[in-house]
Amino acid sequence: MLPLEISKTDASKANMQRKTHKSSIVRNRLHTICLLYQGYRRGDCARILGLCANTITSYIKLYNQGGLDALCTLHYRQPVSVMATYSKEILAAIESLLPDSVAEIKQWISDNLGIERSLQRVHVFIKKLGVKCRKTRAYPGGKEMEELIDRQELFKKKTLFPLLKKVASEPINMIFMDAAHFVMGSYNNHVWSMKPCYKPSCHGRYRINILGGLDIKNRQILSLYNDTSVKARTIIAYLKWLRYTHYPDLNKKLYIVLDNARYQHCDWVKEEAEIWNIVLIFLPPYSPNLNLIERLWKYMKKQLAKNYFYEKEVFEATINELLENINSDEFFKTFNSLFSLKFQSFGKSKILA
Repeated sequence: MLPLEISKTDASKANMQRKTHKSSIVRNRLHTICLLYQGYRRGDCARILGLCANTITSYIKLYNQGGLDALCTLHYRQPVSVMATYSKEILAAIESLLPDSVAEIKQWISDNLGIERSLQRVHVFIKKLGVKCRKTRAYPGGKEMEELIDRQELFKKKTLFPLLKKVASEPINMIFMDAAHFVMGSYNNHVWSMKPCYKPSCHGRYRINILGGLDIKNRQILSLYNDTSVKARTIIAYLKWLRYTHYPDLNKKLYIVLDNARYQHCDWVKEEAEIWNIVLIFLPPYSPNLNLIERLWKYMKKQLAKNYFYEKEVFEATINELLENINSDEFFKTFNSLFSLKFQSFGKSKILA
């Protein structure tokens, strides 16, 4: 008869983990310890758990050797793939080839390493290496990408980050401003479905222009919209509206981060901004990733893609409701995640040239 002494502490821990541990084998082992502590015989434990008596004996030996830690440790043989020996070479090949299918990677492994594996095995292996099938996205700016990346990094270091720190520590006002144009049409989105899905589309000739400002400090979106156009006159009207309605203290500067659209960069807008004690901070060219409010337009398009708009009034009402909900308390968590102060850096991505 094997000696067995189970402490009260071990019995309590085993009882807590026997229902929640992810491994069914470990759950049986811990359940066995609980039953033995309660006075059950080994044969009774085997019948209750549906196990062999020898299995119960092996559990007792494990417990005597290493306690609960030994029972919770599984020693499975983990075979190492032959491809793992060539992990660096395979990763280097993927980086240089940029294959569009697993079959292309499989073919390279076969031709260059002489290893024949199924598509499924190759797929599982490259996923373990951290390789994913990623959608190629457009990079604004064309051929001068290195210069643009340097300008963005310099702008973040010298202008944007110091201003954000100043906003956090001092009573100053700052907003990210941009204009978006929402066309009454079909916004395509991705859905999980057993069959292909289709939805109707509008003529796409009616649109709503939104001029919005994101106030990070006060956590609100300040927006005006129309169904005509956005011009320099519209920008000036928006600046005046901000001063009259939300930032009436003219002795206190209002910092606005915005892009280089012509109707925002003209002398008329700059002169009016100076009159209203507004400091315009223009982003480097082709830098939508540095304007936080761009994330709002992306979010709104995803929401609009869930519906079909058969009338202008319904389309306008939906946009108005979205803008109102963003400033509500229910949107607080989404607001924090959507407008986190983490800016995308193109320098950390692979740029195809």
